[in-house]
Amino acid sequence: MKLRSYAGMQDFYAMLDLLSAGSRANNGTHYVHRGDLQWWLFYTDTPPALWQSRIRLWTESDRLIGWALLSPEEDAFDVYTVPALRGSSQEDEMLSAVVTEMSALDELNNIWVAEDDEVRIQWFNKHGFKVADEHMPHFTRFLSDPLPAPQLPAGFSLRASRGNEMRRMRVCGRLSRMRRSNRRCRSKNIGFGHGGSCNLRCMCRNTKYLSWLHREKSPLSASSGRMN
Repeated sequence: MKLRSYAGMQDFYAMLDLLSAGSRANNGTHYVHRGDLQWWLFYTDTPPALWQSRIRLWTESDRLIGWALLSPEEDAFDVYTVPALRGSSQEDEMLSAVVTEMSALDELNNIWVAEDDEVRIQWFNKHGFKVADEHMPHFTRFLSDPLPAPQLPAGFSLRASRGNEMRRMRVCGRLSRMRRSNRRCRSKNIGFGHGGSCNLRCMCRNTKYLSWLHREKSPLSASSGRMN
């Protein structure tokens, strides 16, 4: 297993594909949507050269088997591996390397952990983390039944986008600066008001409940938090 730095868009696509493979595996580890990674890195004020320098890649025979994104301004980090490495010594090595690299911070957080992921939770507990007192509510809904038709305000209508409207929506997204938000807005359906202006766009998807794991430099108390 070799550790190296980010080298370009080919690495970025491999990182996205790893997230997709992890989601399909459904093995107990929570993988963020590949669109989340795109959102974090491209709808941001952080210069490309800076966020690229914060990516760590682990490979075997030139195949990406794990990656990490360091976010020191948020006291946080993300580590994802191929599904086969869940709970392995290689995963332990990746997590340990990132925690060590960021050990100069006063506190350190890892947010995207499913509350029933005993493998990751056990690792974090072993390395001084606890479930943070602060947490974010996450909501889930089964999509097996038909969804009710949207109730739009008077004067609005709903239709598929066309022409350059998707470009206009991307501009709206850049202006919103919703970095690392829990609001997942990715839809090709848009609402139009009077005059045909872009007014809203959102399609929510279901997600697991998540824990926010947190570690401080000071001695840890025995208290713990729980997701609602």
